[in-house]
Amino acid sequence: LPEQAEGSGFGQKDRGAPPSRCSSSVSSSSAGSSEPAEPEEKLEAWEEGGVAEACRKKLSDAVMGSDVAALQAALAEAQRLGLHCREARRARDALLALEASSFERRTSLVVDEAIESDDWWKLQAAMQLVVGGLGADSDHVGRLKEAMRMQKKRQEAVRELRKAAEARDGARLRQAIEAALLAHAKEADVKRARDALRALDVRPALRDDLQRAAAGRDAGALKAALEAARKGGLHERGPDLLREDPEERRAFEKAERALKDIAAGAFRERLRAGDEKGAERAMDEAKASGVDASELATLAEELSAFRERVRLVKRLREAMEAGTKEALSAAIEDAEAPGVDCDVAAELGAARAALQALEQ
Repeated sequence: LPEQAEGSGFGQKDRGAPPSRCSSSVSSSSAGSSEPAEPEEKLEAWEEGGVAEACRKKLSDAVMGSDVAALQAALAEAQRLGLHCREARRARDALLALEASSFERRTSLVVDEAIESDDWWKLQAAMQLVVGGLGADSDHVGRLKEAMRMQKKRQEAVRELRKAAEARDGARLRQAIEAALLAHAKEADVKRARDALRALDVRPALRDDLQRAAAGRDAGALKAALEAARKGGLHERGPDLLREDPEERRAFEKAERALKDIAAGAFRERLRAGDEKGAERAMDEAKASGVDASELATLAEELSAFRERVRLVKRLREAMEAGTKEALSAAIEDAEAPGVDCDVAAELGAARAALQALEQ
C-alpha cells in the first residue's frame, strides 16, 4: 500500500490525514488509473495508525461499553474530523438509546415519588413530565391517573372524617373511618379519627357522671367521678379532630368546686362541734380534695383560733375552780391580752364575776 499511495499522488504527510468519509473507498481518479476501488477492509488497513482509525476505535469501544460520556466524547471527535462512518452511526444510535433509557428511569423515579407523596401538585408535575417526554400513551400516564383518582378519593374521605368529628356524631365518624380505610387514607389521619371516636364514646358519659355527683353533694361520689374524669382526660382539651364541648369543662370545674366546698364545710362543722381531732382530719381531707392554698390558709387560721379558744376557756375554768385571786387575775389577763381574737366572752364574764366576789 505505501507504494500504491505514492503512485496515486498521496504525499507522505497526507498519510495520517483523515478522508472525508471513513466508509468510502479510494477513487480511481485519485490513483490516476481505471482500476476498481479497494474494499472497505483495505481502506481500514490504509488508515491504520491514523487519527481516523483511532476515532473509529473509540466509537466502537464506547458502543460496547454503553458509556454515555464516552459516546458523547467520541461522537464530538468524529464530528470535528468529519467522519460519517458505520461506527459513528452506531454510536449515535447507542447514545440515543441510552439517553432514552436514562430519561425513562428518571421519569419512573419521579412518578414513583409523586405517587408516594400523595400530593396533587407533584402528581400534576409528574404527568406533565411523562406526557411531554414519553407521550400520552406511556404506561406511566395510566399509573398517574389512577393515583390522582385515589388521591381525590382519599381527600374526600379525610374531609368526611373532619366533618363527622366536628359534628360529634359517633355513628357518622365510624362510617367515615371505614371509608377512609378502604380509600387507603394516611395512617395519621385514621389514627386521629379513631382517637376522636374513642373520646366520643367516653367523654359524654363522664360529663354526665360529674353533673349527677355535683347535684347530689356526695363527697364520695364526687371523688370517684372526678378521678374517672381525669383518667378519661375530661380535665383537658380533647383530640384535636374533635370539636370541644364547653359543657365538659364546666361540669368538671363545677364538680371540683362542689368537692372543695364539701371538704371546707366538713372542717367547720367539726370546729363547731368542738372536735379538734376531727377538724384536723377534715383539714387533711380538704388538702386532698384540692382546696386552694388561700382557702387552706383561712382554714388553718380558724383551727389556730379554735385551739387558742380551747386553751383560754380551759385556763379560765381552772382558775374559777381554784378560786384564788391570783389564778383568776392571771387567766383574765391572758384572755384580755392584745391580739387575742377568740370568743370566750361567757367564760371571761364568769371569771370576772368570781374575782369580784373574792375582792368583796
